[in-house]
Amino acid sequence: MRVFRNIFSPEEIENAKNYKYNGQDDSIFAKLFLRKYWDFLITFFPMTMAPNLITLIGFLFEVVSFLLSFIFSAGLQKPIPGWLCIFNGISLHVYQTLDNLDGRQARRTGSSSPLGQFFDHGCDAITGVLELLKVAMSFNMGNTTETFYFVFGMSVGFFLTSWEEYITHGFYLGPINGPDEGLVLLAIAQVASGLFPSIRPVARGTICKVLFSLGMIGTIGPIFVNVIKQSLGDPEKLKKAGISIIPSIISISLFMFSAFSETNPISSPYFTMGSGLVLQFQSQMTIVAYLTLRQPSKLFTSTLAGIWLFSLMPVLITSLNVGNLYWGIFSFGILAVMVHFDLGVIFGLSRGLGIPVLTLKEKEENNNLEIVPEDLHEEEETAPKEVPMNIFQDAKEEEV
Repeated sequence: MRVFRNIFSPEEIENAKNYKYNGQDDSIFAKLFLRKYWDFLITFFPMTMAPNLITLIGFLFEVVSFLLSFIFSAGLQKPIPGWLCIFNGISLHVYQTLDNLDGRQARRTGSSSPLGQFFDHGCDAITGVLELLKVAMSFNMGNTTETFYFVFGMSVGFFLTSWEEYITHGFYLGPINGPDEGLVLLAIAQVASGLFPSIRPVARGTICKVLFSLGMIGTIGPIFVNVIKQSLGDPEKLKKAGISIIPSIISISLFMFSAFSETNPISSPYFTMGSGLVLQFQSQMTIVAYLTLRQPSKLFTSTLAGIWLFSLMPVLITSLNVGNLYWGIFSFGILAVMVHFDLGVIFGLSRGLGIPVLTLKEKEENNNLEIVPEDLHEEEETAPKEVPMNIFQDAKEEEV
């Protein structure tokens, strides 16, 4: 699509061609049930269907369910009907399922590539914020500090898993992890919220707060330990790790400062949404840097500087916090920036690698390869040993 300028140099395209995925999933539930379930479902998909199209269908389920929830809740201000909570849970299950089937489809059609890796990650980044807001709406958490912590904290985790992958070139999902057990539990919880509305206050209870805090500490801590451990003997890697995390530290600091300033922007759902999307955008930039071996200095952009400036404006001009107008424009502006960036990357990789986005190459349409059951234990042993807080990032091979 020529409306998007080429954002990749020839060297970056060559780097993308040499990219090799390195991930491992030791989920107990996946071993016992999910992989068999996914291997069974993939047999119903035609060999002519592109993996990215499978991803896109799942993504649209999440978008539609989010929009319905946001409308019915009047922006997280009132409870949503039970049937919508059930639909939210079903939509998440559909998304999780299709998000795992796309990798299987890529392997059975021989169409795995860095393009599929980013397409999947781009959808996950946007879905991550939307899904967490959906959970907040399903449990009627409202525009509260708890909702902000929930969405923003998970977004921090999402970025850090991408940052870790950029530095260490691998990631690891433990015996109990977010992308497998976590998403299943969230789907069940939303269905239960629809069937039994009386359980909704539990989400704001002390037990949930403690569990969330422990989950954050137990996940983010090992990420830093692993990156530092792998970087201490390598000055260049240590420098890369330090430089590449600075933009996210700036973003986190600015939004935390705004959140607890006297202006109280947390009362607007768009502030919570926008703060999460900014970190997801930075996660996308980091993954692109990983796929194309970009230097960490390229993670500092004029677009990001503009975002930082606009995030501070309501603190400097307090009248901007009246109502939802400013933060609404801000959050949808961030979303527009993300979509534009994503499309630029997708079509740039498509042109550079000679791979169609939502279709298969003609030579691949008649590919009758048998299904290759997922066995990620044969991946390189250098994968880091911790569980990502990013509950949407699954361990899979490259895909289109």
